[in-house]
Amino acid sequence: MQVWADEMNWFAPGEPPSVDNGDYSELTQAKHLSRFYAMNAWMGCGAIWWSLYNANGVQEWAVVRSSDMTPRAAYFAAQYTSTVLDDVRPALDLLPSIVGPTPADLVVKPFRNGSGDVLLALWRTSFADDATRPEPVTLRVPGLTASHADLFDLLYGARQPARLLRSADALTFPGLLVGDWPLIVRLPAHR
Repeated sequence: MQVWADEMNWFAPGEPPSVDNGDYSELTQAKHLSRFYAMNAWMGCGAIWWSLYNANGVQEWAVVRSSDMTPRAAYFAAQYTSTVLDDVRPALDLLPSIVGPTPADLVVKPFRNGSGDVLLALWRTSFADDATRPEPVTLRVPGLTASHADLFDLLYGARQPARLLRSADALTFPGLLVGDWPLIVRLPAHR
């Protein structure tokens, strides 16, 4: 039997915004969407965001604005997250750890995709808001070898090379800036 997480949402500003209705920012909504998709991928659970469009004008949980149908930040975060985490499964044989200071709310989830790439997702689980500052962490993954790795920011859609230190028994990624949305370290499979 397949299990799906259905009708998850997070309020963005209504039109007009109303804090009394639980409205948060569009950025906070996008952070929650990327966290929701990443966590459900880890659990092997399909995920549905509710909704694409919402016309009630009070509680805005849609990924496009009802006034003019323009995309919110969550629309783009859904694209980035779905693309990067496409075809992943939990990699329970990998045991990543953090070296040095660690935020108390840090989550690290290892995955493999259908191509054999290793993906390591990191994010902080405290309440997401616009004021959260990313904190540097050093990630160590024993038992892997790689000549390079890439970082994917699932909120902003950025991709850049990761700083990678190799030793005989592990890979270390120093100074990763981890916020309250998923950062992905991707190591390509040996082909």
